[in-house]
Amino acid sequence: MSINQMETKNSLIKKLSTWATQRGLLEDPFVLSLIKDLNDDRNIGFWANQDPLEFLPNVESDNGISFMKIAKTLGLIRNMLVFLPVALTWKAVSDATAGFAKFVAVNNATPVNFLEFWQNGYGYLNKFWTIGSIAEIDFIIILLVIAITLISNIFQNNGQKVNELTLDKLDKEKNALILEIKKYLFSVKPTTVESVNSDVLLAIDKFNQGAQEFNSISKNIETLSDYLMKAVPQVQAIQESMNKVSLNNNADLEKVLGSFTKEVNDKVVKLDSSLAHLQNSIGSINKLIDIALTASVSNMSQDIDNSNKSVKRSAKQLESELENLSSQINITAANLKAKNED
Repeated sequence: MSINQMETKNSLIKKLSTWATQRGLLEDPFVLSLIKDLNDDRNIGFWANQDPLEFLPNVESDNGISFMKIAKTLGLIRNMLVFLPVALTWKAVSDATAGFAKFVAVNNATPVNFLEFWQNGYGYLNKFWTIGSIAEIDFIIILLVIAITLISNIFQNNGQKVNELTLDKLDKEKNALILEIKKYLFSVKPTTVESVNSDVLLAIDKFNQGAQEFNSISKNIETLSDYLMKAVPQVQAIQESMNKVSLNNNADLEKVLGSFTKEVNDKVVKLDSSLAHLQNSIGSINKLIDIALTASVSNMSQDIDNSNKSVKRSAKQLESELENLSSQINITAANLKAKNED
């Protein structure tokens, strides 16, 4: 194990232990076994084939629970208060009925209806149970129920929000730790026959994809090259027509031709450089294939990817240079032809 891997392992063990201690998970069997095996460099192949997202325990949070408990208590009180006005009203009706019966028995000739008696009492009914008093108390209780409902909802929503934010933070913390575990286990994963075969197949597949793209670009380059070859007679025709132009126009034509020649030479130099870079990239891919037959292929896929990208960049640069050269020939030919006609 390299020094860099050793430092990465120690850092991972420290982070994992700190996380488990802070979240009360240090006694979890999976966490405890992983820390011990990482520290002793044991069973690395086993852990590398496991998904930390599945075996690491979920972290619970009690943040916001106190708000939700208060909301639950207030909700219980509200539910009881809802029935209190009904109970008080029927109790008042009961007492008023009993008092009215006594009042009628004593004052048989007095013309008083029940509602009037319920409101005044006439000494037979406690003032608390009069209809006006009970109505006022019921009104206050209903207002109290409304207020408790609003406060309960506020506590419930705040508790849920705090709890959700905390759980989201804990999930992000856990996912960051899982990513570090995966990266470390992948870097120290033991090489097996199955993994080597898988890496070889992946590398071959990537190389085939790069070869197909390179062949496609090569066809475009061949097409442009054929076009440039066909453009040569046009340039020669323009050169012949220049000889027929008067001496007054020769200076202008020579200036245009000189500029065109310089640009073509610059393009040719760039094309030579692009072709050389393309050949070097293809050579590096061949070298990688030779190395893959005798050495480990753990990093071969990445190397072939880099080489494929280099080949595609070089080929596209070459294709672009050929297109620019073709366009320059057409423009120069048109300019020379126009001057020749003038």
